[in-house]
Amino acid sequence: MDILEFKKQTEKIKARAENVVELLQSLLNWSKYGIESNKTIKEFINPEELYNNVFELFDHVRKRKNIELKIGTLDNTILSNRELVKFLFRNLYHNALKFTNENGVIPNVL
Repeated sequence: MDILEFKKQTEKIKARAENVVELLQSLLNWSKYGIESNKTIKEFINPEELYNNVFELFDHVRKRKNIELKIGTLDNTILSNRELVKFLFRNLYHNALKFTNENGVIPNVL
C-alpha cells in the first residue's frame, strides 16, 4: 500500500469513526430524553439546518453507492426537540440509503 492509498484509507476510517461517535451520542441523548420525557425541551428550529448536517454525515455512503439525492427547500421552522428531530431524520435518511440500490435516486427529501 503506497502513502496515497494509506492516507485515503485513513480518511475513510476517520469518517466512519466520527459517524459512530455521532450515532452513539444521538442514542445516548435519545435514552436521556426517554428517561426524562417530562423535561423535553422544545425550541423553534430550522429543520433544513439539521437535515444538511445529516446529509454530510452520510455523504460517503451516498457517494460510494452513487445515489442521487434530490433535495427540496423548507422555509418553515418547527417547534420540537432538536435532538429528537435530528435522531428521527438520521434514522430515516440512513434507511433510505441502506434500501436504495446502487445508482438509485432518493427523491424529494424535504
